[in-house]
Amino acid sequence: MRFADYRDPESFAPLIDARTQAIYIESIGNPLGNVTDIEPPPSPTACR
Repeated sequence: MRFADYRDPESFAPLIDARTQAIYIESIGNPLGNVTDIEPPPSPTACR
């Protein structure tokens, strides 16, 4: 399991590799109510 800084969406990219099977993000995290703002990849294969 790896953790990225929700305030910096660019911090997710270096943590994604060939072993990555899923990315879990709480859209509104508990208990702080912080919101993760990410954009979907341009295509389904863009992250592969």
